[in-house]
Amino acid sequence: HKLSEGRSSSLGDMLENLQLGYTGPTEKYYDKNGYFYLSSKNVSDGFVNITDATDKVSLEAHRGDLSNTAVFFGDVLITRTGTVGKSGVISEDLGEANTAAHVISLRLKEGYDGFYLSAFLNTSYGMLQSKRHQRGTIIRGLSVFDIPGFLVPDIEQLAQKYIGDKVRLAERLRA
Repeated sequence: HKLSEGRSSSLGDMLENLQLGYTGPTEKYYDKNGYFYLSSKNVSDGFVNITDATDKVSLEAHRGDLSNTAVFFGDVLITRTGTVGKSGVISEDLGEANTAAHVISLRLKEGYDGFYLSAFLNTSYGMLQSKRHQRGTIIRGLSVFDIPGFLVPDIEQLAQKYIGDKVRLAERLRA
């Protein structure tokens, strides 16, 4: 209610692309020397975390069969299952990865800051929207059809960049 009364934009207006992660079986694509294959367990505390347990997919799969679910520096990830609504950004250090069906990737239009958006999505206002839009009776989750309707405070690009810079600095310090 507070977001709809103030200056806000729908997330759909900010998006260049929205993509659900790969939904098929992936075992045949695994390669210990490939690209990281991210799921909801990799998104926490506003960051995309890589661990020794993070799977990898081959370069051939990443560029071929899984090319539609590839993510790049600056893309925002939002978890659709597990702890629903957590958000993180593909960091410059990670650069490029691939995503499982537990994650929805958001690519923003020019002029929007992904680190600002992720910071907002992890606030109580962002998480409340994620909670309200959850579907399913047994396994609750977000739908790609609901994400564009999320409301995001419409603040100046300079302020978005300032907030985004603080998150980027926190990412560098954490790394």
